Formats: sequence, structure tokens, C-alpha cells
Amino acid sequence: MGTVCEFLFLPSTMWHSVRGMAPGCCVLRGCCALVCAPPPSWPITTFEKQKSKLTEVVPSQPPPKQVAKKLYSMGCYEISLGDTIGVGTPGLMKDMLTAVLHEVPVAALAVHCHDTYGQALANTLVALQMGVSVVDSSVAGLGGCPYAKGASGNLATEDLVYMLTGLGIHTGVNLQKLLEAGDFICQALNRKTSSKVAQATCKL
Repeated sequence: MGTVCEFLFLPSTMWHSVRGMAPGCCVLRGCCALVCAPPPSWPITTFEKQKSKLTEVVPSQPPPKQVAKKLYSMGCYEISLGDTIGVGTPGLMKDMLTAVLHEVPVAALAVHCHDTYGQALANTLVALQMGVSVVDSSVAGLGGCPYAKGASGNLATEDLVYMLTGLGIHTGVNLQKLLEAGDFICQALNRKTSSKVAQATCKL
């Protein structure tokens, strides 16, 4: 079994693009993880507790723009760029997206931001301002990351919808129903919500 990178960068003759195929055929959505993780030359003090794992993962990964370009050439209709350990900042997000946009059209991109350092909403706003219109999120901010101890879940959908509404962007999502769904799942899982909007609503 090869690595993900070895799998992605097989000779192009071994792939058949699905773009342009007849309706009803399979559709592929690609995901690129660790898009805001530091390149090998950067200090990794942030990851000292996970150094044994991340020093093996980070240096072996090609740049996000290279992975995104490959996924797009394979026929993926959309590529989700994931800050899966939640270390990104608006500056890192902007730089990463600027590079990727040289290789892949913005209409084919999505973002997937974890909120480990409380930057997910800010990072998502940067992506929206750069033209990305698809955002992955999870109710109550559920989720995590198996290879980054302490990494929190995804951007809370409640917080995303609240921000988009404030920006005048119609989502068609009923925020109150969303809050009720978040409350339901948190009670079922016996855990606290990570949504700032849900937390504030409970205190009002």
C-alpha cells in the first residue's frame, strides 16, 4: 500500500477524468488536508507534543496548490482545502489560496476550517472575500483530528450562518432550527457545543 501522495501522483495515463462524462456517472470531490500546516523549513514548536507524528507527515506532503491541481486534473468537480489541524491564520489562508488559485478556478474550490486556535471563522471570511463560495462546517462544531492532539472540530455551522446573515448573504438555513439541532446532538453526545452563537443564545 502506497502513501496518499504516491497514490495521487501516479502516471496520468492511469486516471480517467470524469469531467465531460454523461449525466449519472460518478462524480468526484477531492479533499486536501493540512493546507495551512507549516512547510518543513518552518519552526514546528506548535507541534512539539505531536512531533513524532507530524515530522513524518508534513515534510512528505507536496504544496496544496500541487495537490489541488492534481485532483482537478483527475476530474474532481470540487476540491476542499482543509486546515484540518486548525493552525491557520487569515494571512496563511490568503497566501495558500492565492497560490492555489493560480492552478484551479475558484468555482472548483471549497474550504474546510477547524477551530483549534479560534481562527476558523476569520479564515473562512478571507476565503469568501477571495471568491470561494462553498464552506464545510459542522453543527455545534463537532469533529476533531486524529493526528493532532487537542485539535478541535470544524467551524460551527451556527456561527457560519450567523456571520453570513450579517453579511447579507442568504443561505436558506433557519438558524433557530440549526440551534435546536445542535442542542439535540450535544445532549445525545453529552458534550458542550463549540458554537459561540449557541453559547451566547443560551445566556440571553
